[in-house]
Amino acid sequence: MGEREEKFLVIPLKKLSLHISHKLKFAIINLQFAILLASCANVVAPEGGLKDNEAPKIVKATPANASTQVTTKSFKIIFNEFIKLKEQDIVVSPPLNQAPRIKQKGKYIEVKWNDTLKPNTTYTFNFGENIVDYTEGNPYSNLKYVFSTGSVIDTLEQSGIVTDAITGKGLEKIAVMLYTENDDSIVCKQKPYYFTKTDASGSFHFNYIKEGKYKMFALKDENFNLLYDLPNEKIAFADSSITISKVNKGIELKMFENFVFKKQKIKSVVRNDVFSYLIRFDKKINSELANESTLSNSFVKIVSGDSVLFYVKQKPTQDSILITLPKTEVDTILKVETKYDSTMMKRSRLFVVANFQNSVSSIDKRKQTESVSKNVKPSINTLAYGNSLIVNFNHPIATENLPLQFILIEDTGKLKTTAKVEALSNNAFHLQAKINYPFKEDHTYELIGRKNQFKDVCNLANDSFHIKFVYAAQKHFGNIYLTISDSIISKSYYAELLNSSKQIISRQLIQNNHISWKNILPGAYTIRVLKDDNNDTNWNTGDYFKHLQPEKYLFYTKEILVKPNWDNELEWKLN
Repeated sequence: MGEREEKFLVIPLKKLSLHISHKLKFAIINLQFAILLASCANVVAPEGGLKDNEAPKIVKATPANASTQVTTKSFKIIFNEFIKLKEQDIVVSPPLNQAPRIKQKGKYIEVKWNDTLKPNTTYTFNFGENIVDYTEGNPYSNLKYVFSTGSVIDTLEQSGIVTDAITGKGLEKIAVMLYTENDDSIVCKQKPYYFTKTDASGSFHFNYIKEGKYKMFALKDENFNLLYDLPNEKIAFADSSITISKVNKGIELKMFENFVFKKQKIKSVVRNDVFSYLIRFDKKINSELANESTLSNSFVKIVSGDSVLFYVKQKPTQDSILITLPKTEVDTILKVETKYDSTMMKRSRLFVVANFQNSVSSIDKRKQTESVSKNVKPSINTLAYGNSLIVNFNHPIATENLPLQFILIEDTGKLKTTAKVEALSNNAFHLQAKINYPFKEDHTYELIGRKNQFKDVCNLANDSFHIKFVYAAQKHFGNIYLTISDSIISKSYYAELLNSSKQIISRQLIQNNHISWKNILPGAYTIRVLKDDNNDTNWNTGDYFKHLQPEKYLFYTKEILVKPNWDNELEWKLN
């Protein structure tokens, strides 16, 4: 017998209802309704399956990648899946006069340009991580499209790193540039022959370079024109021309801001109270303010870093004061208002506060139980072992007005004595004083100053003050002992200890290859050494136009963890 032929008979529902029972008719209606719902539902992909972790792959490029004798003004790359372009930011080397136009659609990208290309030149289009697949965002890592207008593709390479001259950290998204010309001003007036950008670690890499000698620069290009033409643009440069050949060593470029090239500006003028003003500049001040003849010698000025503190000895009677700045700094006349309100008058009292920034109280509260003994309460200021108590005045005190001593109470009234006061300044005026006393470990103290005990340069008398603190024991602190293993160390080297906030805790001249930092707070520290070339004890920035590199900082490779009652013995070979 042959196969049985099956036929299906379609009967309209109305006719079928004549021959079937009421219950069966109701079941058929429900079935038809369910089929209708299923046919209208959205199509859903089956759940499960492996996540796509693969990057897009190139299927075809026109012209082909690494082509020679290219004369077209466009190229097209087709991928194996749908893609998207994260940013319209690609690096072309040598750079084009006009940015190329990029079209992305479906599975391809197309790049077009209007520039006339240089003859016998290898061009590189670097897309970085900008091309990703459409669904999961998997990037095509460091995609480069290369072609030559000549008969060969240049294949030489050069790597290096760009670091900050002060911190030693690698700098990201810095333009690194190569020039074939040897003119020193070329970086200011012409775009480079080759350029690339640094990655997150500060590293850079040139591909497809022609053999020869080049000038190398790194630039924090603030206006994105590949020219060193703004005062606030940071720069780094190689001392001499570099030779690109088959074997090339890595190059480190130290980036700096040329403050000499940058014109001095006033950032702010703040009036603290009736008698004092703070003038802040955008770089270090090398000279003091000049004064108008109308003021004569009726004010005090203190220069510190990038700021000038200005104190009027008597309450001004005029509406404003004119202050002139010398031309060596900035040719400017400031008009300072002298009007004041009741709030300013309240702030005009002379008061004293203690400096506990290098104390145990500045340690993370979670670590205080490890570094402070049980009888030291976290709520009380704690003076670190080996440190003197420093008090700060809000106005300068004339030498003759500084008190000889303050009252000191030990262990909550058990012993009442006095502590000597020592001014901390080489000038005639002082904003700080040191309290000299043989403090005992883990004992509490209260420093007391009586009201109207001394006066400042504005003839203001002090308020009374009570400063309570604990002098912490030596066991709560650690030590660092550093040995420089080089046989000879010049006196122009300074060792600096920095805390986790990169603040300088201590600075020492290296004299005999051994440095120690004793009784320092538990925590993480770093060490750097300054090579002070001009022997002025300060770090100095570079000047490209004078061919001066910034003074060199050397960085200890590891972070140092200081623990309570623990010695860290380190050895460092600088060169």
